[in-house]
Amino acid sequence: MNTLLQSPRVLTITSPAIPQVAGAAALVPLKLSGHEAVNTLFEYTLILQSPDALQFAANDASNFPLHDMVGREITCAIALDGHGSFVAGLAGNLGAANLGAGVRELSGLITAARHLGTDSRHALYALTLRPWLHLATLTSDCKVFQDQTPVEVIRAVLADYAFAAEVRLIETYPIRDYCVQYNETDFEFITRLMQEWGINYHFEHSGGVHRLILSDHNGAFSPLQKGQSDSAYHRMAYYPPGHKVDEEYIHAFTPTERLTAGQYASREYDYTRPKVALGASQAQPRQTGQANQEVYLWRGGKVRTGQTPGNDSGIGSTASGSLPGSDYAQENKGAGKGAGKGSDTAQANQTEPQGQHLARLRMQALRQAGQRASGAGHVRGIAAGHTFALHKHPQDAANIEYLTLSTHTVIENVSEDTARGRTDRHSIPQALSDAQRLTGQWRIEVRFEVLPTTELLRPEGIQPKPHTHGPE
Repeated sequence: MNTLLQSPRVLTITSPAIPQVAGAAALVPLKLSGHEAVNTLFEYTLILQSPDALQFAANDASNFPLHDMVGREITCAIALDGHGSFVAGLAGNLGAANLGAGVRELSGLITAARHLGTDSRHALYALTLRPWLHLATLTSDCKVFQDQTPVEVIRAVLADYAFAAEVRLIETYPIRDYCVQYNETDFEFITRLMQEWGINYHFEHSGGVHRLILSDHNGAFSPLQKGQSDSAYHRMAYYPPGHKVDEEYIHAFTPTERLTAGQYASREYDYTRPKVALGASQAQPRQTGQANQEVYLWRGGKVRTGQTPGNDSGIGSTASGSLPGSDYAQENKGAGKGAGKGSDTAQANQTEPQGQHLARLRMQALRQAGQRASGAGHVRGIAAGHTFALHKHPQDAANIEYLTLSTHTVIENVSEDTARGRTDRHSIPQALSDAQRLTGQWRIEVRFEVLPTTELLRPEGIQPKPHTHGPE
């Protein structure tokens, strides 16, 4: 498959933020690049230029108000060609229609707008796209939530933001007596709760909006083009670089096995039952040698290993080198409301199941780092938070279904001369004439990391609890 695609409409945009001149968009896309991952706020950069067809000077095109763009929503439409499937007996080219062709959307809020400069005829702009949840990083508060489950608390915080969200949860979450947001942004607070209780988040893009999805099981993730059984992106092939085939394929795929801790244990203290030994443990060693190492935490302690990416020496070998603690002892006053007056305090305080629940989540977080894979391809249909099945890889064990954890994507319109001569692929694109833009080629590259769908995904504990400071 050629790394450059001949098509004038691979990338289009729709947004009230884009200026209009004589009924036509005054800015058109040249390049979209960025990073998106599960349990992370995505960020893309969209490069735009003014077209020659509008016949106004570059100086005029340089004076679009940047503040009118910031805070508005935008949707990028990425054309999906699908794949050919010959049907015998049909006249002409009717039997070679592409299956699974369509559009992949990518929507976001414009959080920054920059004017990059001009040449003799064009003005260049750069827009930064982030999810609506980015707004939660700009708001901080101090609040107390009583007698609510962690999910109810998260819902209450998100209710202040009038954007699309969906909950796909199957676990049962306990009522917590007391939960505090203390000098934290809304994003820091809900991230801390989600990490503690094993709730993932990602974004799905369709219908001109992006939706926040909260989930606690791998069944919440689906293939791109879920409703199209003939989609080219449900099952993708591996071929070595330079292979000639009329379909998009993955040209690099590296499965990796890592040593991880195989046991987790914690101990808690309940002042209303001081003689009760509150311990919780889980063991799920992977099928490698030396897999029985144990991570132990006392109360709400948190393992911080100082691990950096590519360094497997941290406790448990989690990517961040950290795990949230298991601080669960409470009086269960809110949970005991239905027990009536005179209920036994010792009975109401039974929090041991919560400890086992948290121990299971921590063990799953330790295990998940043990089997990952990274890859690359000139593929438009690999998206974070979606699944695909790999086939034709020379390692048979690698031909399974995966969840895409993260992607680094570049989609760029390049002229023929630029495509031949460019050395810095991360530089700002040069402006193109309308003829070059409409007849030019598109460079599409994606690098990604995946997790087998047989391994449960849990968020890592990278968001710390805040500390209060008293007299020394």
